[in-house]
Amino acid sequence: MALDEGGLTGRIRAGASFPKGDFRNGYFGGDRAARVEQHVDALAADLGVPLEQVPGIALRYVLSAPEVSTVIPGMRTVRNVERNAAVSDGRTLTGEQLATLAEHVWERNFYERE
Repeated sequence: MALDEGGLTGRIRAGASFPKGDFRNGYFGGDRAARVEQHVDALAADLGVPLEQVPGIALRYVLSAPEVSTVIPGMRTVRNVERNAAVSDGRTLTGEQLATLAEHVWERNFYERE
């Protein structure tokens, strides 16, 4: 869940809706999509990157742990596959980026009912 069910793609915005029967309708229901939007926008701003770069940073963050050798994110398009595979180039996040990410820890569980 490196991309948090799509939350870290930058595409989950207030009022997001999904096809009928898609679990994300409940997962991001109510004000949850708006909360995700606020957190991801703040994260991108603090990192000084456009929203489009957040997914790659999220994957690199997971790969920053020495215990992790691979990440298997969900992908819906060929472009997603290409972008996600590009993260396996061996480049790591800087200490500054890791410190910024640490400031954005957000403990929440959208799987549980609020």
